[in-house]
Amino acid sequence: MAKLFEKNTALVTKLYSSRCDSLYSIGKQGRGRKETRFIGGISLDEYLNIFIVDHGNTRIQIFTFEGYFISNFGGDLLSSPYAIAVKSNVAIISDVRLKCVIKFDGNDCTKVIRSDMREVKMPMGVTIDGNYNIYVADAKRNSVVVLNQDLRFIIELGKHELKCPRDVKIHGNNIIVCDNGVHKNVHIFNKDGELVRSIFKLKQGNSSLFMCIDKLGNIAVSDKVNREISISTFKGKLFQQWFTSGRPAGIEITKDGLIVRANYDFGLIYIHKEN
Repeated sequence: MAKLFEKNTALVTKLYSSRCDSLYSIGKQGRGRKETRFIGGISLDEYLNIFIVDHGNTRIQIFTFEGYFISNFGGDLLSSPYAIAVKSNVAIISDVRLKCVIKFDGNDCTKVIRSDMREVKMPMGVTIDGNYNIYVADAKRNSVVVLNQDLRFIIELGKHELKCPRDVKIHGNNIIVCDNGVHKNVHIFNKDGELVRSIFKLKQGNSSLFMCIDKLGNIAVSDKVNREISISTFKGKLFQQWFTSGRPAGIEITKDGLIVRANYDFGLIYIHKEN
């Protein structure tokens, strides 16, 4: 997506917190070109540019990690965007109202491919693996749907174990799914789709969940309804948890341990160090 880059005023606010080091926020709430309303998922590209699902303005906003506005795209091609995954100049966006995932070409964001509505029913979280296959947490099919680069169906995973998956990530040969069903667990599957184990139990009422995994395999879950961030080890031991002002949304952790998280209510992105 580098061709979209343009320097602009940095929308950065310095903040201070007893829980975090060097905390600052990016963005501003509103309907303007550089503003966001009701943020959903977020994703980082290889340059650490931040791609933001600007749900309230029905578009994708892009900022540098330092807070400079780059560009936006989507517009009339989106209806109710929820989550985003970015890899090598390609953006994959789930749209709940359109009931599909949409692939945008970073060289020309008017070029899009949509998934077949017969294959994806209610797409939530999305991620891209090393072979550029797309994994979609489908809350209506109660499974993870795997699509190829052309958004054609490959396989369906977790049909018997999942009840309402909200997000999915890849870590090594494992597929991690945040599920909002009866048991409300984070589930770990192997590359063949076999359940390896279910780890920490999620709270009741968490209808909107986002998740990310750091380089050590620690799993962070952003719980919008209960307004908290929880981080556990890959084996499920909870070691960090904090409440947020405003409802949290998309979350990512960089290789350097910087947490990038969205605030749904305030239209802001917060960046701070992992404790």
